[in-house]
Amino acid sequence: MKLRRFQRRFLRRALAPGVDTAALSVPRGNGKSWLAAHVLTRCLRPSDPLHVPGAEYLLGAGSIEQARHVFGFIRADLEPGGAYRWTDSMRTLGARHKATGTRLRVQSSNGRTAMGIVRTPLAVMDEPGSYEVVGGQLMADALATAQGKPGSALRVLYIGTLAPALGGWWHELVEGGSRRSTYVQALRGDPERWDDWNEIRRVNPLVSVSATFRRKLLEERDEARDDPRKRARFLSYRLNVPTRDPEAELIPLDDWRRACARSRPRPALPSSGSTWAPD
Repeated sequence: MKLRRFQRRFLRRALAPGVDTAALSVPRGNGKSWLAAHVLTRCLRPSDPLHVPGAEYLLGAGSIEQARHVFGFIRADLEPGGAYRWTDSMRTLGARHKATGTRLRVQSSNGRTAMGIVRTPLAVMDEPGSYEVVGGQLMADALATAQGKPGSALRVLYIGTLAPALGGWWHELVEGGSRRSTYVQALRGDPERWDDWNEIRRVNPLVSVSATFRRKLLEERDEARDDPRKRARFLSYRLNVPTRDPEAELIPLDDWRRACARSRPRPALPSSGSTWAPD
């Protein structure tokens, strides 16, 4: 897959001088994991300007299982030449360029184990919305602390959809926009036009190159028109507008009946000497 225009624009600005933190937020299915792999592959290749001999690059993800998808792209690109030593087990993923000692470390979203980030020129954090609730804040704090160390040249790229997180540091980063040393690029749909194909296509750039992706989006949109739960997921993952699952806000029917019974007003008793009869 070749870089698309929105990906080239992101990398051009994210890797520009003076930028140490960059975020790309787009709906799922738009090549985020492939882009993360593309950047790290460049870092590991000695002929690329991003390569620093002997440095350690970081791939962050919610879990090893999540990281394995990105890692697979990297390995498929670099392994045939035989210039790398690979670590691929149930708990550990990594790579090392034999000649220069340049390494890739895969780190799950555990801020406690990320405090030792040293000699890391660049970290790519894949799908931060999926791990914000399992240590993402600690990880973000650890990276910010590493950036603040004297002499640190650490650059952090966050690439992901806003959901499933409904708030927190990842949302604040994206919604804060570009400023000073931070660059943010986000594609988010208009909730009022959620089933308008032109709007869906606008925030899903890869529909122009994948007929399969186009068919999938149309199918999901049509199903979402008749199902509130599917509509919530469609907004969250296909328009990058996080929405709580409607069923999460409903209470069971028996609980609703009991609540109504408790809150139903009782008729006032008649006072002494008055005449009272039910309606």
